[in-house]
Amino acid sequence: MDGAADMDTPLGVVFDLGEVLTRPRGRSGLEGRLAGLLGVEESAFAEAYWAHRDAYDLGSSDLAYWSAVADALGVPLPPGAVDALVGAEVDIWTRLDDASRVLVEDLRRRGTRLALLSNAPHALARTAERSDWSAYFDQLILGRPRARQAGPRRLPADDRPARHPAGACRLLR
Repeated sequence: MDGAADMDTPLGVVFDLGEVLTRPRGRSGLEGRLAGLLGVEESAFAEAYWAHRDAYDLGSSDLAYWSAVADALGVPLPPGAVDALVGAEVDIWTRLDDASRVLVEDLRRRGTRLALLSNAPHALARTAERSDWSAYFDQLILGRPRARQAGPRRLPADDRPARHPAGACRLLR
């Protein structure tokens, strides 16, 4: 029996990006690195960063998001800071850890169809689309308004991952 037909191997898996395939919190130094760019303490930065994240993930601009974070911290955004913050964040959020890469490679080797569904901000989504690991995925639905909905059931038909029998597809988020 080939891997895709094996009962332990799903026919399709839909992954989220952040905190599923990439785990930027903790080990990556996400908050510390970004806090350093603004010259603030990491714990204060983390609070402001996550407090305003939903609006960013729902489509607000880089400038609007980072201005809200800086305002919450009571610090100015110096010239070039937004580009530096976006660049650092993209670098961290699009780095697959070894365990995720091995999992994705193994699923592909078994014949599993893979999709990536993420509400990633625009710059992050574009970088993920160009990453070396994006080739493992049959479908990428990243950073578009329809990916910001409540998951694949609410996606328009042309953006839904390939249909499989009930229970043969898993959503990991």
